[in-house]
Amino acid sequence: MNPRMVPLGELCEIDRSNVRADDPRAAGLPFLGVEHVVGGTGALDPGAKSRVGNRKSAAFRFDGRHVLYAKLRPYLNKVATPGFAGVCSTELIPLLPRDGVDRDFLACLLRSKEIVDFAMASATGSRMPRADMTALMAMPAPFPPIRRQREIAGVLKRAARIRRLCDRAMNCVRGFAPALFVE
Repeated sequence: MNPRMVPLGELCEIDRSNVRADDPRAAGLPFLGVEHVVGGTGALDPGAKSRVGNRKSAAFRFDGRHVLYAKLRPYLNKVATPGFAGVCSTELIPLLPRDGVDRDFLACLLRSKEIVDFAMASATGSRMPRADMTALMAMPAPFPPIRRQREIAGVLKRAARIRRLCDRAMNCVRGFAPALFVE
């Protein structure tokens, strides 16, 4: 049975809680920019050099309930689910899953090829394209029951973990084979 389709905006809401990065309420909170999110995986790389993390510009607040969606260059597929509170650049859009929507399912959905392709097709700008969030929130998206959402997210998370392990194994083999040849 196919899940019912709804506009993406019925699965989540954009939560642009503005705060200046140098605001005392943001003091001590970690800063995330687009460069801190690893494309396609959702992993966070807090050690990545930040060109915008100077804490002088506007930022959005987020917490462990949010999914962070990078609207800048959507083809890079940067979607994260941080497990902590912080502030992020305005190029990362905090999305709050609505009642009945699993956060991990929403993140997996946003990383899907269909969403990436749609975001690029409706993006503005050629050199530094940005997703049109109004168009994205209107895009039809599947809305299965919560139990099914959790099953889907679980399977996709396990598959991503297996893919990471395979990549790591292949990197070891690539280093091992030349060493055997030399020996």
